[in-house]
Amino acid sequence: RAFVKLPQEKSAQWWYFLDDPLVPPDNNRAERNLRLAVTKRKVSGGSRSMDGLHNTAALLTVIQTCKAQGKSVIDFSVKL
Repeated sequence: RAFVKLPQEKSAQWWYFLDDPLVPPDNNRAERNLRLAVTKRKVSGGSRSMDGLHNTAALLTVIQTCKAQGKSVIDFSVKL
């Protein structure tokens, strides 16, 4: 029952993109942002520990943020 009510309660949110041109009608950006992490996991076979998982996630977050802001990852890393 709760599952059936959920779409009705949130149906107004489905149409935000019609009122706000800054809201995209799809989730392509989110999908593209995940691509680097998924590719890295497939190539490397994933992390062997939780520490490795957290370190990889932090590094990929920095890379994606720099990319989104048009900044160099190397320049950012040197400033750390």
